[in-house]
Amino acid sequence: MNAILGGTFSHLHDGHRALFDAAAKFDEVIVGLTSDGFARKKKGKGIAAFEERKEKLASFLQKNYSATGWLIEEINDRFGPAAKEKPLDAIIVSAETAPIADEINEKRKKAHLPPLKIISIPLALGQDWKKISSNAIAAGITDEKGMRLKPVVLSIGSENKTKLDGARKAASAIFKCATGIQAVPVHSGVSHQPFGEETITGAINRAKAAYGQSKGIAAGGKSAHAHAGSHSGSTHAPASGCDYGIGLESGLFSFAGKHFDIVFCAVYDGNNFTLGNSMGFAIPSAVLARIKKEGKPMGDVISEIAGIQKIGEKGGAINFLSRGMLHRSEMNEQALKCAFIGRMGVI
Repeated sequence: MNAILGGTFSHLHDGHRALFDAAAKFDEVIVGLTSDGFARKKKGKGIAAFEERKEKLASFLQKNYSATGWLIEEINDRFGPAAKEKPLDAIIVSAETAPIADEINEKRKKAHLPPLKIISIPLALGQDWKKISSNAIAAGITDEKGMRLKPVVLSIGSENKTKLDGARKAASAIFKCATGIQAVPVHSGVSHQPFGEETITGAINRAKAAYGQSKGIAAGGKSAHAHAGSHSGSTHAPASGCDYGIGLESGLFSFAGKHFDIVFCAVYDGNNFTLGNSMGFAIPSAVLARIKKEGKPMGDVISEIAGIQKIGEKGGAINFLSRGMLHRSEMNEQALKCAFIGRMGVI
């Protein structure tokens, strides 16, 4: 049985090892190694020369998978020999590059060749819940196993203390490495008292704005709230920029004739969002009536009732209404933790 896989392989890491583990079950494997020109087109500058990458790859394969026959071939496009090679049984891809395998099978069909069995390997994730990548290794952010060499930095789209406290607690549970929290004052782009899906829009807007502004703020603007992760004994100042932009927004959602206060969190990595939400509680009907009649956000209404100024920056309405049993920071912590579930790659 024969298989094929491909890549640039500029820094061999655990993501590559997962591909080779699957490939090693075959008798012979063609490894398409990108040419210098194609590698620069895909990855930009800073990629080692083809011969250097080929030598390191051959040595790696011989050392770790000597029982399999490996043939390293130079490729100048994303299809390589897979679209035209006849004696092939399978193609091994990552979950990220699986669509290319579908295109290859379409080309094989047009060429009257049998389709390849597609073996898709889940992405190998590092301590930062991002895919392990050669770029991150080259930049000194992670090692080849995805272990962070620099703190994971979260830019929180707010200066609200309960949001920052919740984010610190969540970060220590989410990441098994050092973390940095920085406050980035941004606008949510929604009303002061959002209802329903407007709440989610506000969280996304905050996350995206915090991510976009973080580099300038970290370089010389406001905010330097830092927190050391569970595997670190010291506090780290946030690095320039951030790994994730975090947006936390509370809003009122209608269920079963009641309105519930729920916090939504959006996590933005520069390309994709993931969402999560907190526990919720039904607000008193008298509070809802005042919100609608006076056009005030719930926090202002509860502040007046409780006689506590800026209650949202303290224990929050939930702290007052639960007689101190619950705290606003817990809602923010829960929402952020839940927003990361979609990045953990369990399924």
